[in-house]
Amino acid sequence: MLELRTFKDKIGTEFSETGYNRVFQARDRQDSVPDIIRMKTCAPQKRRLPPLGNDTLNFLVDFLSDIGGCLDLDELLKKAASGFRNILPLRSLHAVLWDKNGKSVQTISLRIGVAESSPERALWRDALLEQARNALGNDLPLAEERCVQTRAAHKNKWLCLSGNGSLLALPLIDSGEHFGQLLLLLDSDSMPDREQAQALDAAVRHLALNMRNAEHFITLLRYANHDALTGVHNRRHFDKRLEEEFSRFKRYGYPLSLLMVDIDHFKNINDTRGHQAGDAVLREVAAVMMGSIRATDYCARYGGEEFAIILPYTSTRKAVLLAERIRNSIAGHDFTADAPLRLTVSIGVCGAKQDAGASQETLLSDADAALYAAKSGGRNRVALIPSPRPKPARR
Repeated sequence: MLELRTFKDKIGTEFSETGYNRVFQARDRQDSVPDIIRMKTCAPQKRRLPPLGNDTLNFLVDFLSDIGGCLDLDELLKKAASGFRNILPLRSLHAVLWDKNGKSVQTISLRIGVAESSPERALWRDALLEQARNALGNDLPLAEERCVQTRAAHKNKWLCLSGNGSLLALPLIDSGEHFGQLLLLLDSDSMPDREQAQALDAAVRHLALNMRNAEHFITLLRYANHDALTGVHNRRHFDKRLEEEFSRFKRYGYPLSLLMVDIDHFKNINDTRGHQAGDAVLREVAAVMMGSIRATDYCARYGGEEFAIILPYTSTRKAVLLAERIRNSIAGHDFTADAPLRLTVSIGVCGAKQDAGASQETLLSDADAALYAAKSGGRNRVALIPSPRPKPARR
């Protein structure tokens, strides 16, 4: 059903008398044009928006051309906001998306069109969450909250939630599935006429299709770049990332370190407790390591029970400290592979060098040699790359 409520009632927040006083809600269906037309009858008639006229086709061509081929959700919303401003007095654009698995909803994500430090951010967060609750009827786990500044500057300042205007809520539907909601904040109390509503409806339907494709692309990219068992990156993506980081190291000279981590006596776990227990251990070890590194660090499953961690902007000394922290965290962790279990890891540490013949291959082989030194030295320890053996004197 079409809703017409005050902005204060909609998000339960006090605003000044000049605050937005109208909320127009399109129904959950594929075609939003009838709802938008009904909204128009509820809006003041004396402040109608100018008709598009012959510019409708040009708007759709430009809009579809702009969003076509874009597979980044945030960039899509920015492009959409820019396009909508050609037919609407758009102040900001926001979106809430949810991920469905069959009939159950797994998580939701927010795209908030205000600055991260904006005092209105919490208000928009609540408004978007209420849109999800209205559509789905329950509270949902929030997986992601992103800042996507899609509003225009006015008099060298960001526009705020004040002044006359209205809030237009439109469903995002693809193949009959309602997967999200767009919130358009307008400067005007008036609503689009029939021609503008049809152009807006067509634009939103194409935007929904592109956003769905972007979500599918992100999912496929994750499957391609991550290890299915542990959730960390896989070997193929690790090789690519190491090459990129080493190229930046060679060009800019910032410190770069690499850790090679191997689970001690992992074969015994598979032999005595089974491969399912071994898989559980691998997942828990990966989780412990991910909880120990920074957001800028990069962890990958190198193969079998071996992991690799790339540490950009990290000296060898700091890399050793991090390796010790990882080793202690795993040694003190209670694993739950069928029965309580304690295990240890050996870690090899190597720092990149600005030698003429240095490469990502030599960095990798040196880190592997350091790992071998840790294993042969008794396991459950951290080792640096061994010093090169002195050349025998010529006789």
